[in-house]
Amino acid sequence: MVVDANKLIAAFLKNGLIRRIIVLSGIKLYTIEQVLEEVNEHKDELLVKAGIDERVYNLILEDILLPHIAVVEGRWVMDVADEAREISRGFDPDDWPVIALALKLGVPIWTNDKKIMEASRSTRKFGAITTHELLEMLVEL
Repeated sequence: MVVDANKLIAAFLKNGLIRRIIVLSGIKLYTIEQVLEEVNEHKDELLVKAGIDERVYNLILEDILLPHIAVVEGRWVMDVADEAREISRGFDPDDWPVIALALKLGVPIWTNDKKIMEASRSTRKFGAITTHELLEMLVEL
């Protein structure tokens, strides 16, 4: 399953449900390096919102979250980049790397982003799953 930036940020900000799913579920999770770049672009804001310093920021990201998420290099998805850009062009061109990774791996994107969910339903080229749907799946296991 591909983790989008919003899920990674949510897991970062709060030691809650999203972080527990990442750390404890045992689900094979992936993200693309552009997502980490996006998270780092918001670093100062995250430090303030989470009420932490840079040392704790690095600890949460590198020692708690990233050991459970495979980070894929952007160049690995370039063969599906045009298709992903076309899909994301209608709602958020910056989402293309996450969509490309989902296309390449053939796994859904874990997101609550309504626009990604709608694109998933309308194009049927990639899957998307909400946290609620993911919890339902985990309960069934």
